[in-house]
Formats: sequence, C-alpha cells, structure tokens
Amino acid sequence: MVNNLAFYKQKKDLKYLANAKKSVDSLIKTHADSIDLAKSVYKETVYSSIAFIDSLNKLKQPANFFEQVCKQYDKLAANKKIYRYQPEMDFSRRCIANVYLRHGFSYLHISDYHNAIQSFQQAKKYAPEFKELNAYIAYADNRLGNMEDAAKYYTELLKTDSTKGQYIEAASNTYKAIGDTSKALQILQKGRKHLPDDNFLLLDEANIYNNRKDYRLLEPLLTQLLDQNTNNA
Repeated sequence: MVNNLAFYKQKKDLKYLANAKKSVDSLIKTHADSIDLAKSVYKETVYSSIAFIDSLNKLKQPANFFEQVCKQYDKLAANKKIYRYQPEMDFSRRCIANVYLRHGFSYLHISDYHNAIQSFQQAKKYAPEFKELNAYIAYADNRLGNMEDAAKYYTELLKTDSTKGQYIEAASNTYKAIGDTSKALQILQKGRKHLPDDNFLLLDEANIYNNRKDYRLLEPLLTQLLDQNTNNA
C-alpha cells in the first residue's frame, strides 16, 4: 500500500491509488481489523488521498465517499492513542481541508455564497492555521450582505503581522459600510504600521479625516500624500 502511494507520487497515475485502496481494504475484514488503530489510520490516509486527488471521481467512489472520509477522520482524532500517528493524521487533515476548499471555490464560481461559506467553514475546522480562509468567508458574507459577519472574519484575518494590504482595505471598507468609521480607522492605522508605504491605505485614512473635517489629524499625512500622488489633483 505504501509503495502504491509512493508510485502515485512519482508517476501521477490514479491506478496506484486504486491499488492502494484495494490493498488497505484487504487488510480490514473483521471487527478486530476495523478497530485496529494502525490499520484504520492507513485506511484514512489512502481514502483521504483519493478524496483530494481524484476530484473528477474517475475511480468511481460512492456519492457519500468524502462524507465517510470525514467521519472516519473525526473518529480517529478522538482516539486517545492517535498521537502516535500525528504525521499521517496531519496529512489526512490537509487533504480533507483542501477538498472543502475546492468545494467552496466551486460554489463561489456559481455565486452560491451560502454553501461557499459552509464549505470554507468546514475547511477551517480541519485547517485552522490557514488564515486565508477568513478572507474567503468574509468575501462570501460580504456578497450576501452579512456585513457584520464579514467584518468579524476580516478582523480575525488581520491579527497576523503578515497581512496583505488588500485585506486591510477590504476590512476598512466593510466597517465603513456598516457605519463604524472608528473601527475602520483603527484597522487602517494598524495596517499602515505594517505597510507604511501602501498608498491606498494612506488615502483611505486621509479620506476619513477629511470627511470628518478633522484637519488637525489630516495635516501630518499631507507631505506623504503629496509625495506619493504628485500627479493627482
């Protein structure tokens, strides 16, 4: 079974995944086999690989195949001895998260934002370290008009120091849309500490001061604004 997975990695031929599944299925025939932790983990590794890799279901798995993969993972994750197989479980977890991520993007493509959010939230369950998911959920919430939920996910996304300017801008716009310019301003100020040369963030902050007629706070930004917008009347 391990050899078949290795062969697939080398040759990218689905027949090796099919062979790996046949191999692991042949190992699990009795109840004793089904409760054997090592065999169950190896089965989950193979099955989650198929769920992720065979996106077109060329291997003709049943309609509930992915659902069973997720249930099996959750059951294994609750086992007190599963720590012995952490690399294998991490691999399966990433495969499951990527399948949910793929589903989410498919729903986005047809503007089914409700199901997109559900898929991205499931992906987040299995890959909480993947912060980009907050941006995808926030985008879908925004499209549905759930501005407060979108703002919440954007705020979560901005808790890392390596956030992108586009996310800061989107979060600022979302808070402005719900009328919370103070929160938008906080986000912009924090974002500019990490991205001091971002022209869009600078303009956004300046516009808030200008709209408030708070020229005292706008004044310190004018030199940088003029330097970065020499041709902008």
